[in-house]
Amino acid sequence: SFTAGAPSEEKIASSGISFPVAELGNCGSKEACQSYCEQSGNMPACIAFAKAHGLMSSEEASRAEKFSGQLRGAGGPGGCRSPRECESFCRNISNMETCMAFADEQGFKDKHVEQGRKILSYVKSGGKMPGGCTSKDSCEAYCGNFSHVRECFNFARQAGIEQDISEEGDF
Repeated sequence: SFTAGAPSEEKIASSGISFPVAELGNCGSKEACQSYCEQSGNMPACIAFAKAHGLMSSEEASRAEKFSGQLRGAGGPGGCRSPRECESFCRNISNMETCMAFADEQGFKDKHVEQGRKILSYVKSGGKMPGGCTSKDSCEAYCGNFSHVRECFNFARQAGIEQDISEEGDF
């Protein structure tokens, strides 16, 4: 994922934030604020707000500011202009190399990036995706069918992500 995870309801409540949030376009709910903050032009205000309210660490804010600047400039991988567009582009297996290079450039190092790196390495070494799936969504759909569990487990083991799947429950 290209952004720090959305804060939980508990974290929002404990930070003293109440809706509507004037600093974020008067968004009236967590979901409305997330939509507002998805727009690259609004990201600097959202980052500053999150940092000021303890919803983002200094390190997360620094990465988000760099990412925001990239989106407003040349764009992210595949020319994406918002975190949602970038995530959509990077869910496609054929875009993984571009996305991993971008993640490295931006300093992203979360579990999703590490999992992507393992899958990319597996595919580049000749490994095949289960059922020939081509995206995170199609892989999850294929592996969600119990009749494919053995094939998917073998893929996860061979790609080195079996621990990741047992912790997260998905790709």
